[in-house]
Amino acid sequence: MAIKTSATTIQSTRSTFVFLLVAVVLVATIQPARANIFGKDKQQPVPQWGLDAAKTKTPDYAKDAEAVVLFDEYLETVDSNGRAVEREREAIRILKPQGREHSCEVAYDVDEKINYFRVWTIGADEKQYQAQDSDFADVGDTSDSVMLSTYKVRMVHPPAADVGAIIICESEELMRPWMHEKVWNVQSDIPFVYQALELDLPAGRKYTDSWHHYPPAKPTEVAPNHFRWELHDVRALTLRDIPARPNWTAVAARASFWWDDVIAQG
Repeated sequence: MAIKTSATTIQSTRSTFVFLLVAVVLVATIQPARANIFGKDKQQPVPQWGLDAAKTKTPDYAKDAEAVVLFDEYLETVDSNGRAVEREREAIRILKPQGREHSCEVAYDVDEKINYFRVWTIGADEKQYQAQDSDFADVGDTSDSVMLSTYKVRMVHPPAADVGAIIICESEELMRPWMHEKVWNVQSDIPFVYQALELDLPAGRKYTDSWHHYPPAKPTEVAPNHFRWELHDVRALTLRDIPARPNWTAVAARASFWWDDVIAQG
């Protein structure tokens, strides 16, 4: 017996086929773009600045430390409204098994956005590895007594993070729109070999700085209204064996930079 097929049924079947074909094309087009954005299935080589930092020798004063920061650089790019985009580049060499806990992280809140966070490892055997999505985790701020705090930290567990390995990290973050300040924590519980901070301001905007437990450093103006500070060989601050030790932030070296409207107006 012949099966009768109406014109409506044929048209419906054709429409369904076209819809499915378009859906397949869209998935095929969108998926690679998504991989590019989040880094899935797309290995990237260690950047040149990381390779250069990895050549830094461990200084004698750091050889008893768990780890040492070979390179740490911030770039604060401020727009006309005073909002900053912060880029950080960091290279850490693991010197002892306990040094594995020293890695990179990016703190953020609801008013901030992490544009990217990439991490590589140069192993003790000089092989290169890149952290994948499964190596990252977002952790709430357990030090905050406010249970509804939206502050989080994106942490990473780098692959092949063994003694002798070097962790290479690069991140970029859109900062809070109302936060016209950068606090530069130049001292940690492990030593820093080299540190730098750049402040790139719009034309006409001014800044002021304040230094705590560290001699004020003079910047270099690398471009119009673009300033760079550099520090070398900042020793570790260890309070572990001090009885009745003070709060860390009260004694650690740091610098603060402001570029708000009051300062901009002089």
